[in-house]
Amino acid sequence: MSDDLAFEPEIVLRSLNDHGVRYVLIGGYAAVLHGSPTVTLEGDICAAQGKENLEQLARALRAVHARIRTATDPEGIAASLDGELLSKMTMMNFVTDGGAFDLTFTPAAFPSGYDGFAEHAVSYDIDGLIVP
Repeated sequence: MSDDLAFEPEIVLRSLNDHGVRYVLIGGYAAVLHGSPTVTLEGDICAAQGKENLEQLARALRAVHARIRTATDPEGIAASLDGELLSKMTMMNFVTDGGAFDLTFTPAAFPSGYDGFAEHAVSYDIDGLIVP
C-alpha cells in the first residue's frame, strides 16, 4: 500500500464519532495505541451490526468519501454505501479521505464481533478524539 493511502485516524474516526457509530478500533493501529512498536499504514474497526448503527456507519463512510478498495483497484471503487449493503457484509476494505481502513463485523478471533470487543474496550485520546 502506498504512503498516500496511510491511515489518518483523526479523519475517519472523527466521522464515526460524529455520526454516533458504535465501533471499536482493532488491529495494528489499536496495538500501536497499546504500545506496540509495529508500524501500520491502515486502521481496522469492528462495528455493531444493528440496523440503526449500520445506517449511521454508512453516513459516516459517505462523509469521508469511502470507496471499496480491492487488490486490482487500490484507489477504490465508488459504491452506493447504505445500511442494507453493509448488513450483507462480514468485511470490507476501504480507502477514504483519511486513508485506508478495514471494516469487519466478525473478526476470526472474536466471533461475537463488536459485543466481544466492546465489553473489553478501553478509550484512548488521540489529540482530543476519544476512540474505543
